[in-house]
Amino acid sequence: MGKLGWSPAVFWAASWREYTAAIKGLADFHGGGSSSGPMTKAEADAIVQRVRELDAKQKGRGNGDRR
Repeated sequence: MGKLGWSPAVFWAASWREYTAAIKGLADFHGGGSSSGPMTKAEADAIVQRVRELDAKQKGRGNGDRR
């Protein structure tokens, strides 16, 4: 139904808490309530750097040892 994409059965079976959490999640995902604006280049670069560090750390573990 609507933006959530829920079937009528899921909608009617949801509690008020589930419904409001889903609406909040949808709004957060689409930037609702965000006063900070879009991600800056520095923030994006920091995320890329963190992913590279984690990737290098994981590769350094060897034969698929994922703890």
